[in-house]
Amino acid sequence: MKLLIAMAAGVLLVSCHAKDSYKKFTGNPLLYTKTVKRLNDIVLENNFPPMIASRNYVYASIAAYECVAAGDSSYVSLSGQIRHMPLMPKPIPGKPFDYRFAAVLAFTKVGNAVTFPEGSMMGYYDDVVKQAEEEGMPDDVLENTKAFSDTIFAAIMKWSKKDNYLQTRSSSKYTVTNVDGRWVPTPPSYSSAMEPHWMEIRT
Repeated sequence: MKLLIAMAAGVLLVSCHAKDSYKKFTGNPLLYTKTVKRLNDIVLENNFPPMIASRNYVYASIAAYECVAAGDSSYVSLSGQIRHMPLMPKPIPGKPFDYRFAAVLAFTKVGNAVTFPEGSMMGYYDDVVKQAEEEGMPDDVLENTKAFSDTIFAAIMKWSKKDNYLQTRSSSKYTVTNVDGRWVPTPPSYSSAMEPHWMEIRT
């Protein structure tokens, strides 16, 4: 009898371990590091100026953070702490999701939306989703995680469109004058002023 109980307990432990084995994948800090590196590669490959690159990183990182804050009470949402940032969506009670993987997915989707060429990060998105499936993430958890990350993605992108960035794309170019203290092109490249209207972006 004792042997049967021990065997049953062993089977239960193995079953529980197998059920949660995917958490080693989603909880590995290297996964998030690789995700940021992917966005960094795209930024470098397409020669984004530093200030535009910083905007890309900020929105993607805030999206990831909000997913973590939704699943870990030791983190506080940035809504209300960052000026003009609205309240973020909350996960639906009773629908289990992996907040760490949601952070990766939200970062990836926002990073994809704020960079070019279109779809640059979606191949990576598909790859990590496939990895989560292979690591044993239950279908319902995966679908709930994707759905929640999508709500954060949508909220962040809606917020981002009000920062005046798009409006500055059509602003006038910097005017070079002889006024003392004004910036002027310098050798050897004599490049044009980069983002002269950046101070107009919401802070």
